[in-house]
Amino acid sequence: MATKVPSITVAPPGPKARAVLVRDERWIATTTKTSPLVVKRAEGSVIEDVDGNTYIDFTCGVSVLNVGHGHPLVTSAIKEQVDAFTHYAGTDFYYDIQTRLAPPGGGRRRCSSRTAGRRRTRPP
Repeated sequence: MATKVPSITVAPPGPKARAVLVRDERWIATTTKTSPLVVKRAEGSVIEDVDGNTYIDFTCGVSVLNVGHGHPLVTSAIKEQVDAFTHYAGTDFYYDIQTRLAPPGGGRRRCSSRTAGRRRTRPP
């Protein structure tokens, strides 16, 4: 990964990124994409696109990874979870870790985990 960022060696979007954008436009539903950035890899708060350009990632996974990409504690927890199981819907089945992580600040609110980018709490 580059030590100096940003480092733009190919005018974005580069040829590899443009190929992905064409396929995306043909096959993927338009949602919230706002820039033609096609990420190849990321480390800490630096991302590299498929054409070799590097950027400072001010979003770090849009608040999903606000400790940066590849943080050792996060990757360790992911590896531990994958060894147990990868996924099932906590909205459909009971899930121990949800009950341990849910209480926001020890308050008397209920938590609803969603994948749509929304968070909602309400009194019991």
